[in-house]
Amino acid sequence: MAKFYKKGPLGRMVEAEGGASDPELAEVRMTPKEYKELWGEVRTAQKDAAYVRSEAEKNVSEIKKKAKETIAEYRKKAEADADRRVEEARNVVRKGEQKAENLRKQLEEANEIIKNEKHLNENLMRIMRERANQSRGIKPKKQHDGYLVLGSRQWKEKYNVEIWDTEDHMIRYSRNLGAARRKGYLRTEHKTADVWKSVLQTPYDASIPLEQVQYRVEEEDLWEKGILKDIGCTGMHESYANGRFNKNEKNGLYRWVFKANYRTRLWELEIYTTNELTVPEYRLPPQLAKPQKTRKTKEKDRKQPVPETIGMENTRGKEEVLEEDDDIFDDIFDGI
Repeated sequence: MAKFYKKGPLGRMVEAEGGASDPELAEVRMTPKEYKELWGEVRTAQKDAAYVRSEAEKNVSEIKKKAKETIAEYRKKAEADADRRVEEARNVVRKGEQKAENLRKQLEEANEIIKNEKHLNENLMRIMRERANQSRGIKPKKQHDGYLVLGSRQWKEKYNVEIWDTEDHMIRYSRNLGAARRKGYLRTEHKTADVWKSVLQTPYDASIPLEQVQYRVEEEDLWEKGILKDIGCTGMHESYANGRFNKNEKNGLYRWVFKANYRTRLWELEIYTTNELTVPEYRLPPQLAKPQKTRKTKEKDRKQPVPETIGMENTRGKEEVLEEDDDIFDDIFDGI
């Protein structure tokens, strides 16, 4: 059994009363058997520690290896998933590009159809205008736009004017006109103005629906082509303001009403202007009245032999008919 010693008086070693826990412990003595057993335990502990260390290192190595394998596997899966997603995105892009290309082609085809229809419509409108000009005796029929002023007369236009007593009340009650009228700050004065009502004849057939000619008349012909300017109108209301009268020194078109005249078979407009029109000669109706033969003249013509000139006149009439047919064929070929 191991014994425990400490230094005593005069430096001699004496047994420690506190054993291994004695604070003055200086030496431990044991038998060879005890020493051998102790070293056996130490070596066993060392071996156990070495084994544990080895196993731990193996486990750490395996863990690292598995971690690398797992990371590699996840990376491989992630890359495969990324490649799949990229390919799907490319397919979507390709499909989108193909769809866009198809839509572009369809748009080009639609534009071409619209262009052709517009060209055909323009030619039909041109043919209609030229025929209307010919039937009305307008010359030159191919160059004249076909608009004529049939008549003009004075007109009394009734309109209202709102009068404020002060500018301050106008600012304060501009959003509450009812209260302003009740308090006497705002009154309405009824007035009349001398304006002009005229009839403007178009070259468009009255059998055509209004919606097919209205925009052309209002936007393209009257304003853009300058027909209003030709008859002395310096301005024109927007379509939404049609009928709103404003007292103005300038001669402006403030109201227009479409009318289908089935006697002439043409669309007409009743136009209201703030001042009188100035109509040039080429916008007046041509004189188409023919002298009427009396009864005696007719009987005389029947009794007299037919001169050769009559045959010439008939020939000229056929030539005029042929010329008209040629014009129609020219119109058709121009529209192709």
